[in-house]
Amino acid sequence: MNSTPHMPAGFSVRTPTMADAQAVLALMNACDVAEYGEPDSELEDFIFDWERADLPRDGWLIEAPSGSLAAYGLVSTWSAGFDVQCVAMPDLHTGPLQQTLLMLAEQRVREMRVLRPEIPPLARVFTSHHNTATRQALAAEG
Repeated sequence: MNSTPHMPAGFSVRTPTMADAQAVLALMNACDVAEYGEPDSELEDFIFDWERADLPRDGWLIEAPSGSLAAYGLVSTWSAGFDVQCVAMPDLHTGPLQQTLLMLAEQRVREMRVLRPEIPPLARVFTSHHNTATRQALAAEG
């Protein structure tokens, strides 16, 4: 998948692999620092989610034109529904990137609902009140 309707020119989407774990951790910690003033993410936390996920279908990385990691998304399941994680570099204009991740996540949740009807039809996205890009993207995507 190379582009979506929401993404700025030159950005591309690809599947994460375990080799991307350190870059995703750096992205998550950059977001933590921007939102909370200190890093709060640990490698083990999201590796656990990655090992449970169908990573080629459940996860996405968005790369900037320079090839650097700009955003990350993942859909995972829990007993009461689906978790959607969307993070983007805080120094970028990330609204379109967040919208892209949310669109991909919604599409994946719809697929998973067919495959896993026992999971309740609830999807949750957590975001800080400081993260206006994600809040705006959620509003824009309905």
